Amino acid sequence: MKRCIPFFCIIAITVAWYAFTPSGSVRNAKIQYGQSEHFTQGEIDRATDVVLAQFRDFMGCELLRLYYDEDLSLKEAQYWAQSEWGLENAIEAENIIVLLSDFTVDSKGGDGSFNPNSTYTDWQWILYRQNAADTWQLHTWGY
Repeated sequence: MKRCIPFFCIIAITVAWYAFTPSGSVRNAKIQYGQSEHFTQGEIDRATDVVLAQFRDFMGCELLRLYYDEDLSLKEAQYWAQSEWGLENAIEAENIIVLLSDFTVDSKGGDGSFNPNSTYTDWQWILYRQNAADTWQLHTWGY
């Protein structure tokens, strides 16, 4: 029985840690796509899923809005395709999508890397794939 006590303590600490660690909230996020002549609704949906999954790691942050702006996405896709990263990895602009988001940060600054009690707007999420049949991968995010 004495061997079980440390085991139960470890379980209790682990459960408490996850219960009280403020992960990124996506519950109330508004998802807005607008119109796209470049990507199908399904392609944008799959890219959105990748971003939502990553945002859950943004401790102490709440996603307010995730959206797609065709003009900005196409412009940024050209930039990334012509960057050193895009050229080295042979990523073409038509296989890059940029989503934007607005989110708030708690009083602790999330994980400490954000400004406390702030709102970030037009935060970019750059995703890519090798071809139209591949799944979206997250390259980077930020301003």
